[in-house]
Formats: sequence, structure tokens, C-alpha cells
Amino acid sequence: MLFSQTSLHRTDDRNQTNIGLGIRHFTPDNAMLGANVFYDYDLSRSHSRAGFGVEYWRDYFRLGVNTYFGLSDWKNSRDIDDYLERPANGWDFSAEGWLPAYPQLGASIQFEKYYGKNVGLFGSDNLQENPYAVTGGISYTPVPLIKFSAQHKQGFWTFQGQSNTHDTTFGVEFNYRPGVSLAEQLSSDNVAVMREVQNRRYDFVERNNNIVLEYKKKHALKISLPESVQGEGESIIPVTLTINNASGGIKSVQWNDSAFTAAGGKISGNGTSWQITLPAYKSEGVNSWNVGATVQDNRGNVSNYAVMNISVTDSGVSTADSSFTQCKTLLPRVDGDSSPTISADSQSTYPIVLSLKDSNGKALTGLADDIEMSVEFTADSNSARQRETVTAPSLGAVEEISAGVYRSVLTAGSQAGTVRVTAKVQGKTFTLNMSGSHY
Repeated sequence: MLFSQTSLHRTDDRNQTNIGLGIRHFTPDNAMLGANVFYDYDLSRSHSRAGFGVEYWRDYFRLGVNTYFGLSDWKNSRDIDDYLERPANGWDFSAEGWLPAYPQLGASIQFEKYYGKNVGLFGSDNLQENPYAVTGGISYTPVPLIKFSAQHKQGFWTFQGQSNTHDTTFGVEFNYRPGVSLAEQLSSDNVAVMREVQNRRYDFVERNNNIVLEYKKKHALKISLPESVQGEGESIIPVTLTINNASGGIKSVQWNDSAFTAAGGKISGNGTSWQITLPAYKSEGVNSWNVGATVQDNRGNVSNYAVMNISVTDSGVSTADSSFTQCKTLLPRVDGDSSPTISADSQSTYPIVLSLKDSNGKALTGLADDIEMSVEFTADSNSARQRETVTAPSLGAVEEISAGVYRSVLTAGSQAGTVRVTAKVQGKTFTLNMSGSHY
């Protein structure tokens, strides 16, 4: 016998329809073998599922096995915020029997299992991993028209068999059969006839017409930063913070930048657009920092921790834009030499100033400890005065007196001659020549 079965119902606040085709073969010894295929569709949320089943009946007894396969993909869930849902794959096995001596009384048992990490076998508020359930029930049919039933469903999840949910239902069914007189449907004598295979050929397929859903959380709030940024000291670098899966917009961005800001750096901006202000380059200090960020959206979700390396590069000293001079008015040489002249009196002091800039004309700060200054003195062999004790010219410590301007003090020696002051910094050399004379 070929047949079709169609149903329309509302379960779990979802309008659903089930359309099936099947075949049942009845044998002379009052047995039935059947197979069926179903297409289940969720009219409210556009979920779809395929089902395949087999049946075996005897008088006063029936067996059924069904499998369910989800067809539709993940969709935004209406049950749980920030979750997706789709039909769960699963299967069930059921058996039901009646007492031949008392056909009004029946008992049933069902085992069902579904697969997935978060399956709503007991609804969206009771998500379980790979759950299964055992349902036991009894029924009483006083007359063919009316059936009373009670069922208890015990849920389990995972392979440890832990129980955490259950459900008990009581039901009353009215089964009116067109073409059969009301008197026959109200006669208790006809209940036994209902249990015979030949009189059950039009019974519905016993299956779960409700599409059980599997849920998963949407992709977690995720952010990323450039792996690294670098630039010259005191420059400003734009940085884009990439944000994925923010729900309801960005609430806040938290930076872990204490070491960077302590060095003179600054991070400013909002949303996805930020500016990195680099501190000055320090030749003997730290010029690289790891900074991190997390984001919280307006629904309270917190992102992963993203890390970015910030480096300050050495902009380099430009000899063309820098200068090396003395800052005190000196006497001119009488012999026509263009070198400035200092008094060789062992006590006069003369400021020596080194102004350092890069190729962009920007002052290079923080280099006082990197500058090596030295003085070289060559005595004048034609000096008219010679002293038993000779004091050579000397240089004081280098200090930064303003941005990029460094000073050392030269103290004159006691003998006439030529003084050469040399300054070295970042591989660049500056030279200043002066002469010492007695007056």
C-alpha cells in the first residue's frame, strides 16, 4: 500500500509542516513491513530536514525506527541572542504494545538521540551535548474515539549518562474516523479490533514531527592589530584596529600601553581609527614596546587580546644640517690664520656647542650620553715662552642645554699651540680647530 502523510502544527513557537510518502506491505500472517520518507519544513524560520523510517507491525505490537538529517544551514537564532541554529541530526527507536486480554491498556517506550554540542532536545533553554532521552508511557483507550495517555521523558547528555532534564505529559486524544458510525466509535467492543494489523493500515507513522534544533554561538568578537609599526621619534602613525563580529557596536577599547606611555609615547583615537605618537629615539634606551588591546561591544562580549609591536627608528644625524661651533668671542689671529684664537692662560673657558639635526631639520634629542668629545693639542714649537709645567686644554662633560643642542666647556691650556676638538655621534664626526696664544 502506498500512502502519503501530511501534518501542520505549531511546536516550540514555530509553525511546522511535515510531508511524507510511504509504503506498507501486509503479509498473510498478519504482519506489516513499511518504509517512509519525510520532508520537514519550519515555516517560521525556514529550517528544513529529511527523515527516513521503517516500520514493523504485528497484532497488538509495533516497532518503528526513524532517522533525521538537517538540510538547511546555520541561521540567526530567535531563541538565544548571539547564537545560530540549524536542524540537528538524530534518530529514534520506539515500541508499543497492548494486552490481548485487555486491549484498552497499552504501554510504549522510545529511545531518541541527537548529535551536536548544543542541542535543544528539551528546548532552547536546556542545551545539551549529544543528548539522548528515554520516554516511557502508558495509554488507556476506553472506546475507539477517546484515548488517555501519560508519558515521562528522561533526558541524558554526553557519554557519562548524566541526567539533568525530564518532562512528564498527560494527554487526551479524540480520533474520529470518517465513514465509521459514531456508535461503533463509542463501543468498547471495537477497541480490540483496533489492535489488529489489518485494521491499522491507515495509522499515522510514529515519528518526531518537531524539528529539533542545534545551536552554536556566533563567532566570538575578534580584533586584530598590525603585527608591528615603526617610525622616527616623535612622528605620528595612523593605525587601524580591525574588529569582527561586534554586536550592537563598540562600547570600549582597552589598551595595555603603560610601558609605552611611560617612555613618552601616546595612543589616541576611538573605534577603529587610532594614532600612535612615538617618543623620541633613545640610543642607549628602550626603543621597542609591545602594546595590547581588547574590545568590549555593547552586549558585553569581550574580544581576544591583540598585540602590536611599536618601534622607534633612529632618524640619523645629518652632518649637513648639524653644526659644531664655539660660542664665545675670540681674538683674531695676527698671522692671518682663520682659526679662532683662545688665551693659553690655563683658566679661560670656552663653550663648545654641537647642534644635531636629522635630514628633515628636526632636532635630535636625548643623545648627550652618546656624544664622544675629545681634544687634541699640538704645541707651537715657535712659542716664545716655555714653561716648566705645561697644562693641556681639557673638555668638560657634555650636556643638552636645549632640544638637540649639546654643550661642553673647553678650558684653555698653558702653552701656545693648536687645539682640535672632535665630536663623534652615531658614526658621524665633527671637528673644530682653534689656536692658543699668549698675550
